[in-house]
Amino acid sequence: KELSERGGVILFVGTKKQAQEIVELEARRTGMPFVTSRWLGGMLTNFKTMRTRIDRLNELDDLFETGRINDRPKAERIELGSERERLLRFVGGIRKMNRLPDAIFFLDEVEAASSRVERARRELERARADHDAAQAQEWRGIHALPLETGNSGGWPRRGWRRDRPDHDRRSSV
Repeated sequence: KELSERGGVILFVGTKKQAQEIVELEARRTGMPFVTSRWLGGMLTNFKTMRTRIDRLNELDDLFETGRINDRPKAERIELGSERERLLRFVGGIRKMNRLPDAIFFLDEVEAASSRVERARRELERARADHDAAQAQEWRGIHALPLETGNSGGWPRRGWRRDRPDHDRRSSV
């Protein structure tokens, strides 16, 4: 309540079937962004890309509302209509969100966990950008998927370094 009174943005997230309608209704009533279909990976950490998808949705809406869609061939109209429906389903609730939210209200623990990992990565990146080694070390301790370890099982393997001759993957040793 205090956050919304100060003009803060609260993102409502409810992806379970029973919660989707209620979350959307309450978010629209309060004028806040919402996610009801699926939590897209990178929704917080890669907000710039999410912004481009929202811009594409707005562009398609303009095309349909002005009637310029009728100037295009039927196959393209169908394809653009499908793209618009998909974008509405995934980013339609956050289309008016111009910045990252101040708080997130979850109704599902799975999406909350996914968001926590994104938040931890974001804070780790911020700490690294500020060159604050103490804060970066603190976040590295709670980070779920450390960025330094790479993928599991494939190249580059853990500990493999390109600049060391004894770590050359082409050697027969």
